[in-house]
Amino acid sequence: MTGKYLELRAADQVTDEIVTAAYDIADGWYRDTGIDWEDLLDRLDGMETADGLILDLGDSLLSPAIREIRKRVRKMLAESD
Repeated sequence: MTGKYLELRAADQVTDEIVTAAYDIADGWYRDTGIDWEDLLDRLDGMETADGLILDLGDSLLSPAIREIRKRVRKMLAESD
């Protein structure tokens, strides 16, 4: 790991790569149950992106970035049914 962190707080920081990673977690772990967002985000936190940055999701489940991830993952799951 590079040691450089991406403090993901704003909705416009959420990339397709991050959403796809969150979707893969949701689809793999929670497809037939309700999504445990806290657990999903714990799994996503610390992920290294393709450009070598380490995700830091912060402590708030209500940050604009987290809301954006949740919205886009829900949409992807609905479209895949």
